[in-house]
Amino acid sequence: MLKKLIPLFAFMLLLLLPAAKAEDAAPYVPGSKTQALFSQAYAQGDMVLMDMYYSLKTNENAARIFGEDAAAMSALGEALENAVFTVGLGKTEDGVRALLAAGYVSGDEQAGLDLLAEITHDGVAIMSGAIPNERFTAKWETLLALTGADDAQIAQILSLRDVDWNAAITLLAAQSAALFDAAAQIAAPYGETILSHLAALPMDVRTDVPEEGDFPATATEVGIMVTQKALGDLAAALADQLEQDATLCVLLNAVLAQIDEPVTTAQLCQSIRETAAGMTDETMPLYLYIGMDENEDFVYLNAVREDTAGGAAVFNIVSTPYAEDESLTVFTIDLLTLTPDADAMDGLSMAMLTSDTQSKDVVLQLYMNFIADGESLLDMELYLGSSPIISEEGLRGVGGQYAMAFAAQDDESLLSAMISADVVQSETAAGGEESAVVGAVEIAMDDQQIPMAFEAYSLTETGEDGPMASLSSFYSAPALGVEEYMESCSIYTAQYSPDLSTVTDLALETASQEELSALANRAITAIEETLTRLSEMLPPELMKRAAPPAA
Repeated sequence: MLKKLIPLFAFMLLLLLPAAKAEDAAPYVPGSKTQALFSQAYAQGDMVLMDMYYSLKTNENAARIFGEDAAAMSALGEALENAVFTVGLGKTEDGVRALLAAGYVSGDEQAGLDLLAEITHDGVAIMSGAIPNERFTAKWETLLALTGADDAQIAQILSLRDVDWNAAITLLAAQSAALFDAAAQIAAPYGETILSHLAALPMDVRTDVPEEGDFPATATEVGIMVTQKALGDLAAALADQLEQDATLCVLLNAVLAQIDEPVTTAQLCQSIRETAAGMTDETMPLYLYIGMDENEDFVYLNAVREDTAGGAAVFNIVSTPYAEDESLTVFTIDLLTLTPDADAMDGLSMAMLTSDTQSKDVVLQLYMNFIADGESLLDMELYLGSSPIISEEGLRGVGGQYAMAFAAQDDESLLSAMISADVVQSETAAGGEESAVVGAVEIAMDDQQIPMAFEAYSLTETGEDGPMASLSSFYSAPALGVEEYMESCSIYTAQYSPDLSTVTDLALETASQEELSALANRAITAIEETLTRLSEMLPPELMKRAAPPAA
């Protein structure tokens, strides 16, 4: 029985984690098909590209909320509808190719900037449509030298390119396992010392314990009284044991020699014994009560320590089956300080509902209450639930419900918020997958209500040119002047290989200062021309707001 109490003290917080799901067949993992399709395309050399779009629509409340900035916000919405941002990543024979681009179209006019970088084993090559038919290249040795690294440091950094990382990780795992085994062998005697001192503490064992207040009935309850003197005796015993441990002393002496004021293990042990000698108080012990069921599994922990004024610090963990569904477990946790008359308390009270290891449904329901002077300062509730879904066509999916609410109050005001969402993610008959998220937000500040809503949708398909995915999300907060804010993106693949037959390379290693300066000037000029063209295309209200104030 006592051996079960040691891991209880060390790992009791692990009881708060939701249990893992066990199923006979591999469950459907949302996003797995999308990841597999694009990973395959990337592996075979296709470039994965993502175009991103935004839009913003304001309403009549914008003028009241944003004042003189309302017109600029409306103009921003108009500008966003004409803009597109693109990022891309592709695999090359000896590295990767990355793309960043932004474009703007208004009527027959367009403006844009792009940057294509190829990162290889040897270095970096950069191209841009702003400077056509030119490519800037630089080797890693040159770039590292520009940072101030010397030849030895450069050689050390570049040697990482030739490391077999798979072999290195395998070797590290083997060495770590051996290290953990050695650490366990070194720590085992100290565990026995702790266990023997625990067994020597005043202990009261009760059987067939009835329900008492918030604590359920248990097959066995172990009561342990821990005094300051008992802790001092244990510390002294561990110090004596450490001083005689030749293996650990060698390791500790090497570590302690590196601190600002080096000490030896013997000096450290003597300091521990001197501190332990002053731990003689036996008047205010810590009382621990551990409840266990017929299998000696944990049911509850109750820890109480009174102070000199008659107040107390209390820590409780209680684990019980949920009355309405035995596949769920309820944990209640309290960490409180009580005044001597017990009419006020400070601390945290928490209750959590989780699914057990055999449940296919995942449930987590959490309630937290922060208390000060006997009054609630912050209440918080969280609910997460998901279940596997099988459609009539035999397609797999996952349905989930998520909700969070909190309320904070002081002497003058109350702030509360509620967020809820329903989520459905599933396979499609065409071999792709789709998802939908619909939710709402309700914020209350005293008597003012601020409702908001959000939606998100995604669809992954396989076309003739490869996989395609579309994602879109919508947000609405009419009370804040935002009728609708939308983000959307399209993810697709393309075979891409730039034509370098007409491209002139400028290598950092061989370029003259004049050539580098000329390249920089061409780049700056191209950017300035693009920005000038863009400023002429953007809505006047937006440019007026963005202009610096007159001197």
